[in-house]
Amino acid sequence: MEDQELRKLKRVELLEIMVEQGKAVGELRQQMEEQEKHIQEMEAELQEKTETIERLKEKLNKKDEEMQKQVQQISIVYKRLRNRLNEKDDSIRSLQAALDEERAHPIVFEKTDSLDDAAEELNRIFQDAQKAATQYLEMIKKQ
Repeated sequence: MEDQELRKLKRVELLEIMVEQGKAVGELRQQMEEQEKHIQEMEAELQEKTETIERLKEKLNKKDEEMQKQVQQISIVYKRLRNRLNEKDDSIRSLQAALDEERAHPIVFEKTDSLDDAAEELNRIFQDAQKAATQYLEMIKKQ
């Protein structure tokens, strides 16, 4: 309302307007208080969720570190196993070569005329077998 319109109003009317405006101001204050309370609740909830997120981030970071350590440990174990496997493969190849070499020299029984000659030949065969077994055991011990 303009000033001229307000001057034309009677006191009672002005008081009624002031009472209505006072009620409106009271309602607005109440709404504002409710909104402030709601904002405080929302801020508290936001703070709580932020703290929860931070805790979860810390847990995830710890899990990531643990996983990195496990990956490193697994890598070390894998390399060790790979090296052992390679050593075993080398051992198998060398033993196979020794076996092939022994197979290249077949046991030949010479015709013997006496039992003593046959016993000597058999003794030589056993000595060769003992020598091959000793070599094999030494190769195993080196590994």
